[in-house]
Amino acid sequence: MDNIQLSKNFWLKEFDFVKPEFELLSLLQQIRDLAQTPVIITDSARTVDQHIAIYKKIYGDEWLNKIPWGSRHLPAYNKGLRAVDFKVKKGAKSFYTGKDIKEIVKPLAEKDDIFIGLGVGSQFVHLDVDRKKYTEWGYDY
Repeated sequence: MDNIQLSKNFWLKEFDFVKPEFELLSLLQQIRDLAQTPVIITDSARTVDQHIAIYKKIYGDEWLNKIPWGSRHLPAYNKGLRAVDFKVKKGAKSFYTGKDIKEIVKPLAEKDDIFIGLGVGSQFVHLDVDRKKYTEWGYDY
């Protein structure tokens, strides 16, 4: 499959060859433009098997009670990819904190009237679109 350029700085390969929703791609490009540094996608489209493996690794035997089957990382029928996890490069070997990234993302989404889900980790964020209201949570890692 060809690696198609989707925006100024993002390519289809970065999303595991699943086209992202317009709002998600737009926000990621705005973040990249504002930060003037690479935005590195660490998790994008998942198969069901990949999704299960992630939750088994995190929760062990409790995975079935914890797994979000409606995850926006799972491509939905008639929709594109609706979630990514990413980090933003700060220096040669460092990254912005999740809280720093949140301070960039939240105002951009509000400006564009996009309701997002924002999971804030130590040096990354989970960003998803296709919500009815702004939702935020934290990660312990």
